[in-house]
Amino acid sequence: MRRNGFTLVEVVTVIVILITISIIAVFSITGIVRSSTEKLYQLQVENIIDASRTYAVKNSNTLSDNNEITLCDLKRSSLLEEDLKNPKTEKPFDDSLIIRIVKDSNGEFQFSFDGVSVMENYECDLNISVTMNGDSPYYAKLGDNYDDLGVTVRRGTQNCTRVFDNTHSTSENCYYSLTISGDYGTALSDGVFVKIGTYKETYTVKDENFSSTVTRTFVIQDKTPPTIRVLYDGVTHTNSFSERVVEGSVASFTCSATDNNDQNVQCTIQKNDYNGNTNPGTYEIIYSAKDKYGNSSTLVVNVTVISKNKKLVAGVSVDKVEWTNENVTLTVFPLYSSQNCTYAYTHDGFFWDFPSSQTVEQNGNYKMGIKCAGTDVEDIMYYKVTNIDKTAPTFENGASMSVTSENSNFSRVTISGLPHYYSSDQVTINYPSGATDEGSGVAGYEVYVNGTKFEGTTLSGNGKYEIKLLAYDYAGNRSELETLGYVVISNLRPTCEFLRCNNIPECNSTNPIVGDNLEYAITKGGYMFTINNYLTYIPIQFKFSCTYQYYDGEEAIYATTNIRNISLTYRQQNGVTPLYEVIGVTNDSSESTTTCSDGLCTKTNYYTASVNCSEIFGAANLSLSSTALCDRVGNCNRPNNSMDLWPKQ
Repeated sequence: MRRNGFTLVEVVTVIVILITISIIAVFSITGIVRSSTEKLYQLQVENIIDASRTYAVKNSNTLSDNNEITLCDLKRSSLLEEDLKNPKTEKPFDDSLIIRIVKDSNGEFQFSFDGVSVMENYECDLNISVTMNGDSPYYAKLGDNYDDLGVTVRRGTQNCTRVFDNTHSTSENCYYSLTISGDYGTALSDGVFVKIGTYKETYTVKDENFSSTVTRTFVIQDKTPPTIRVLYDGVTHTNSFSERVVEGSVASFTCSATDNNDQNVQCTIQKNDYNGNTNPGTYEIIYSAKDKYGNSSTLVVNVTVISKNKKLVAGVSVDKVEWTNENVTLTVFPLYSSQNCTYAYTHDGFFWDFPSSQTVEQNGNYKMGIKCAGTDVEDIMYYKVTNIDKTAPTFENGASMSVTSENSNFSRVTISGLPHYYSSDQVTINYPSGATDEGSGVAGYEVYVNGTKFEGTTLSGNGKYEIKLLAYDYAGNRSELETLGYVVISNLRPTCEFLRCNNIPECNSTNPIVGDNLEYAITKGGYMFTINNYLTYIPIQFKFSCTYQYYDGEEAIYATTNIRNISLTYRQQNGVTPLYEVIGVTNDSSESTTTCSDGLCTKTNYYTASVNCSEIFGAANLSLSSTALCDRVGNCNRPNNSMDLWPKQ
C-alpha cells in the first residue's frame, strides 16, 4: 500500500543534504571572492611599484643607495590616484605606507612594498612638494668647500617660508619647520671636507598637516696624488729637475714620498738609466709613488755626465722645445772647463750675458747655456730651449667652419651679420678655422653648442643652436669664444585649415565664404549653393588659415614662404567640368596671432583667396593643394592630402 507522505527520517535526511550543499556553496563562493580580492590587491601593488619606478627615473639625481618613499610622495608627483583603495578593506591605502627603493650590486634599483610598513608620525599634504636642491649623490674631494643648498618647499605654486621651530602662521605664506640630521658633519671641518667616505644628510620638513623626508648622499674621495721628494747635494726637490756631474763622479739621490691620506705610501724607481754610470752621456731616472686610492705621481731626474775634456764641446744643443704661458727662470749649471766662460742666453736670436739664474717673462724664444772666450756666438753649449707665449689666439678675420646637411633644402642665410643654417635633418660641423697665433701657433679648436663643449661632429634634434668656437695654442693660452652663427633644425610641418561654419545658424551673417548669386544651405557640415547663370564668371572669396611653429627669433625660416599654389577641385552632380581662375591671395595680417613658450613660437596667419568660377551649380567640393605653405627647409603642410572646404557629396 503506497503512503501519501514522508517519514521523519526522510525529511531529516533531505535537510542534512541541503545544509551540506549550502555549506559547500558558501565556502566555494567565499574562496572565489577571496581569490578575486587577492588578485585585485596584487594588481594595485604592481601599480604602486610601477609608479615607484617612474618616480625613481624622475628623481635619479637625488636618490641614494637606500631610500624610503611614501604613497603620499607618489600621489604628490601625480603618479598615483589620490583615492587609491585597498581591495581587501575597500578603504583608501594609508598615505604613510612605505615603498623601499634600494640599489643592488649591479647599480640597479630594486623596489619593494609590503603594504604594512608606515612612516612614523607622517602626515600627508598633497598640495605641498619638497624638492632637494643640488645633486645626490654629491661627489667631492678632500679640501672642497661645502655650501648646503638645502631643499625647496612649495605649496601649490607658492614658495614657503622657512622657520626652525614648531611655530606656525595663518598668513598667506605656508610655514614649515626644517630639521637637518645625518653623519655628514663628521666629514666637515669649518665647511671643508676633511674625511673620506660615504655620508648622509637628511632633511625633515614638517608643518601641522605635513611631513616629508629627503636624504642627500655624500661621497668624499681622495684625488690628491702623493708628493715625491728627491734629496741631492743637500737640496730637496719636489719637481722634475736636471743635474750635471763630471766624468768619473757619481751622483747619489735619495727619494721619499708623503701623502695627505696614506701613511704607507712608498717612493719607487720606475726607470733608472743612470744607476751610477760615470761615462759621459745623458741619463734619466723616473721616481713614482701611488697611494691606496689610486692617485699617482712621478718625478724625473735628468743626469748629464760631462766629459773631462779641457776644451768646450761647442755646438751642443737640446732638441726639446718647451712652450709655456708663465714666467720662466733660466738656470745654467756649472760646466767643467778650463776656459774663461760666462753664462749667456738668447732672446729671439740676440745674446746677453747673465747670472747663472735669470727670470724672463716677455713673449719670445729663449735659449740658455755657456759661452766661452775665443768662441763664436754659434759655439754655445745650450742646455735648454724654451718659448714663452702669453698671448692667446685671435679671430681677427672671424671664425669659420663647414656646416653641411644631406637635406636637399639645407640653406644658409646671413642675419645681422651672422650665418644662420636651416635644415629639417641633422647637420655636420667640421673644419673649424680662422684663428691666428703669433707665438706657439694654433694647436686646436673647441666647438661649443649653446654654451656646452661639443664633442662630436653631428648635430641633430629640433631646436635652435648657437655655435661658438674657441682656439688654443701650444702654450695653453685659450681665446675668447667667437660666435660662428646659428643652426636651426626643424621638421615641424605647418598646417592649413579652411575656416568652417560648424553648422551654426550665425554663419549666415558671418560666412567665411561669400559671392554673387549664391544661395547657401548648411548640410552635411558643408555648403550647397545655386548659381543663377552658371555660364557667367561668379566671383567667390573664401578664407583659410595656416599655422606654423618656429624657434624664437627664427621666423625668418618662413621669410621666403608664400602660398605657392591653389588647386581648386569641384565635384558636381551634373558631371560638368567647372572652370575657375585664381585672382589672388591676400594675407590678413591684422588677424595674425602669435604665442611663444620656452623658445618655441606658434603663429597663425589668415588668408583670403579670390576666385572666379563658372559652369558650377549645386554641391561643390573645393580643395587647397598640399604645398600651399612650405618653409625654406621643405616642411610643407599635410604632404599627402588636400584640404576640403565642402564635403564630398
